[in-house]
Amino acid sequence: IKPRRELHYPIGDFVETYEGTATLFGDGGVIHRSCFYLAEKDADDEVSHVTISETPRGREESSRYLKNGELFLRRSFLGPGKTDQVVSTEVFIRS
Repeated sequence: IKPRRELHYPIGDFVETYEGTATLFGDGGVIHRSCFYLAEKDADDEVSHVTISETPRGREESSRYLKNGELFLRRSFLGPGKTDQVVSTEVFIRS
């Protein structure tokens, strides 16, 4: 299986350019991102890799961590001028 795309999220602040249309980001442009590690009580090693993305359509926080050998991805999104976050959790399992 070939991945659709490969991503690299270095620790610190950076700008990512993208093309096409993305639901969360809009039509082509740049995303300002910041990556760091945070404590995560549910993680096997109690650490998660966090990415904050500032986009024209709002702010997304993605937290990735391992739990029982599975990769968890928890995303929170907050649109401009909004007070309620949209939160989702995905679990990736190797088969």
